[in-house]
Amino acid sequence: MPNEIDYKILNLLSAAFELGYKKALEDVGERKPFLSERASFRQFGEANVKRWVSQNLIEPDQDGQNTSKKRYDRMRLEILSKSSNRNF
Repeated sequence: MPNEIDYKILNLLSAAFELGYKKALEDVGERKPFLSERASFRQFGEANVKRWVSQNLIEPDQDGQNTSKKRYDRMRLEILSKSSNRNF
C-alpha cells in the first residue's frame, strides 16, 4: 500500500519530468524562454512574482534603462512555482 513518502517521490519525479519537457521545448525553439512581466503576473500571480523578486529569488531582465519591457526567465519562474510552499 502506497504511503505519503511514495506520493511525495511521485510528485517530485512528475515535476522534474514536466520541467525537463518544457526545457526541451525551449531548446528546440518551440517555446519562448522569457515571459514579459505582465504575462508572468498572469501566469504565476502578481503577488508571487513580486515576492520572489523582493526575496532576490529572481531578477527581471531589461534590455534598456527605463522604457524597455521587463521580462523573466520562464524556467526559473516554473521552478519557483513548483517549489513554493504556497498555493495560488
